[in-house]
Amino acid sequence: MNTIEGHNPDIAGTTKSKTILMPTADEMRTRLQAAKLYGDDGLGRILDKFIGKVAGTGKVGEGLYMAWQLSIRDAGMNDGPAAEQVILDMLFNQVINALQIDTAVAETAKKFREEVLAKLRGM
Repeated sequence: MNTIEGHNPDIAGTTKSKTILMPTADEMRTRLQAAKLYGDDGLGRILDKFIGKVAGTGKVGEGLYMAWQLSIRDAGMNDGPAAEQVILDMLFNQVINALQIDTAVAETAKKFREEVLAKLRGM
């Protein structure tokens, strides 16, 4: 995994988030297939959108979670039952693990997801 020089401020602006160059689309598909996450089902549609948004680009962890949420919406999967929405959101960590990206960026992405969910629960 390549690291892009420089850092970006995180959402709170109190720390810096590491930026990495994401794998190519083909590499991402191969890794997701190896983890048995990539197929022709609804998750496959989301993953295609996600791959299209992040493959070969510089990303911080927070940006990966934002791209995941946008991919769910763009795949037309954001209007389903609440249980389905929870499952789709929970799959984010599995996807990040399967992509085998930089550990610090993966942890930042997962932590940001938890922060977002905590704020939503508090609403």
